[in-house]
Amino acid sequence: MGVLDTLRTILVERGHEVIYALSGEGGITKFEKENPDIVICDIKMPGKDGYDVLKEIRKDPARWRPVIMLTVLNEMASIRKAYDYEADYYITKPFKVEDIIKAIHTMLAVKNARIKSKL
Repeated sequence: MGVLDTLRTILVERGHEVIYALSGEGGITKFEKENPDIVICDIKMPGKDGYDVLKEIRKDPARWRPVIMLTVLNEMASIRKAYDYEADYYITKPFKVEDIIKAIHTMLAVKNARIKSKL
């Protein structure tokens, strides 16, 4: 079982609906069609990488969604680049389940606060 399958299982067990893609292009397509509450994205993916996905997601501020980068890359340059492209959270693999759950809850709270502030 890979990281994607493990993470999907963990999130489903905790009551989250999970939509996933296996490539950067697939992720962009799913984002546009499904309008998820949050995006969890790796940097290293087939086709477009996570930075490209992040840039595409951030093109339309009206469709802002929290983005958590979950990746094996732990060099400061990778982290800085992700934040330069407006990632909201950065977690490196291997990760603790509690860390990803905390990040998701934090980012969903941020999303909900942004929605309320626009009302």
